[in-house]
Amino acid sequence: MPAVRAALSIIMINDLNASIYDTAKALGITPAAVSNYISGKRGSELVDKLLSNDKIRYELEDLAKKLAKKEASHDDIIEFLCKICKDVKCKIE
Repeated sequence: MPAVRAALSIIMINDLNASIYDTAKALGITPAAVSNYISGKRGSELVDKLLSNDKIRYELEDLAKKLAKKEASHDDIIEFLCKICKDVKCKIE
């Protein structure tokens, strides 16, 4: 999960211009955690693999957009995360 959170943080901040505070709020984590994800101090081992896989990156971007627009329900988030985790298990192993 840290790698998924890190990837979402990177997409939200770098691609969608969300603030660290808004990103943290959307992901339910602290701004310090987001800062650590962005700097590569946390969750960095799989982040490059996640972001370099086109299918997984597309899914992460879709979820990040919904989170940034506050259009993702709790159930949407769980569904996306389960799908991403299944894809990660299949693609990265």
